This record gives sequence, structure tokens and C-alpha cells, in this order.
Amino acid sequence: DKRHPLSFHIKCCRNLKGVGLFQTFFVEEDLAMIDREPAYLGGNETWKAMEKSGICQNRSWQSLKERFRKRVLPNIEQYEVDLQTKMYFNNS
Repeated sequence: DKRHPLSFHIKCCRNLKGVGLFQTFFVEEDLAMIDREPAYLGGNETWKAMEKSGICQNRSWQSLKERFRKRVLPNIEQYEVDLQTKMYFNNS
């Protein structure tokens, strides 16, 4: 496994062909979403583009959007990102 050793795992429900599966999200995936240009975060077309770009392998755009909205944004202070990025997301 090439993931950062400090990665933590958070279970997130992902539905694949009608079967409920839990696929772990990694910190690197959260950071990949955060690192995207903040102006691009919003609207379904943006999340569809993120899915297509493959920034998080095997994740649907709905999964990315919900993960970001429900888990990343409320916990933005816990991520190792610059202060300007944290302030941007805290004000959005």
C-alpha cells in the first residue's frame, strides 16, 4: 500500500449496482478534493468532472460531493492545508 502511513480510514457507504458496500476514504483523497481550485468546488458538473478526472479512483461524483459536504468541510481545521485555504472554506 503506497498510502501515507498516517492515513486514517473512514467508512463511507457507497452503492454499487444496488448492493450496499463500504469503501474506505483516505486522507489523500480528501486532500485531493481540497487541493482542487476552490472556485471549482460546487455544482454537480464540477463533481462529475472530478470523477472523470480520476482524482479519487473508483468514486462516484455523488460520493465525492457527499464526502466533501458532510465530512471534509466540517473538519477542514483538522487537515494540513494552508491558512488561506482553511479560511476560504470556513467562509463558504
